[in-house]
Amino acid sequence: MKLDDFIRTSGIDDGAYQAGKLVHELRLVHGLTQKEMAKKVGVQQEAIARVESMEHYPTIRFLEKVCKAFGVRLQLYWKM
Repeated sequence: MKLDDFIRTSGIDDGAYQAGKLVHELRLVHGLTQKEMAKKVGVQQEAIARVESMEHYPTIRFLEKVCKAFGVRLQLYWKM
């Protein structure tokens, strides 16, 4: 199944998918559990789990905390 088809049939918004995927990949690259990542970022483990599972739209503040904890830069793009 193509990503577009998956998003359309699952009801998951592309933004939620992208955020969840990026948080998940960042955690895996660093070899961390959700609990370890949460401690490093300064949030509850459940917050990491909700974003990774695309159950929750992360706030910009949440994404800023993740980026700061891992020394990466947050860039946002708007497409019309």
